[in-house]
Amino acid sequence: MTKNKIKVECDDKVLYVVRPNRKVYQEAQAVSNRTFRTTLDGGTILRSELDQYMEDRGLWDKVKQEKLKKISKELDDNLLKLKRGGISLKDARSVAIDVRRLRVERTLLISERNQLDEFSVESQAENERFDFLVSECTLDEEGNKVFKDLDDYKERSNEDYAFKCASALGTMLYGLDENWQNELPENKFLTKYNLVNDKLQLVNERGDLVDGEGNLINENLQRINSDGKPIDEDGNLIDEDGLLQVDSQPFLDENGNPI
Repeated sequence: MTKNKIKVECDDKVLYVVRPNRKVYQEAQAVSNRTFRTTLDGGTILRSELDQYMEDRGLWDKVKQEKLKKISKELDDNLLKLKRGGISLKDARSVAIDVRRLRVERTLLISERNQLDEFSVESQAENERFDFLVSECTLDEEGNKVFKDLDDYKERSNEDYAFKCASALGTMLYGLDENWQNELPENKFLTKYNLVNDKLQLVNERGDLVDGEGNLINENLQRINSDGKPIDEDGNLIDEDGLLQVDSQPFLDENGNPI
């Protein structure tokens, strides 16, 4: 792989995604401009109007906006604690875990706020531009275009190879990285001090999976004892349904006899 060409392998296909040249970029922008005008004339809402639109319909309000602001500040404050150091490793681990939790909460809130963004004029124009770039920049081993045009790509966009080519172009143009989580400050810290495994799952000093409080867990995130058997919060053995393990008795008929 080079910065201007990415090899994509899928089943029996070997394809290449190449960086767009100036001509392709200009054509993509023209496609975007036409889509912008068409969707705007068709009554599609502008991105700048979305917040008011969502607030009018109770989809977003000032309370949620303040909550998002508070979470973002708390996340930044905790990241600063990790950067400064000077605290115990145990406390730093807790801070890193809090950062993980806060990221999830913030992502959910942002997703809620942006739930209608894909229907905005700008988003549709941007998507059309990107789809055009994929259709123009995906080549076979002989250097021929895989997709005849934008419409051909759209018809085949659900195919696995088309999805992989789009992902590859996104990586090339926007620096998207499938291992982006490894580069987050909290995960760098946890990795450096062997507090997570190669899947970024929390582990103890022996490499056993644990939860945020250090309790042993299995791959299904169930608490387990030292023998690897699922238990509840009080340490009682439970079955696969999460119920306490008990000695089952037969049911009885109307006369009290076992059935």
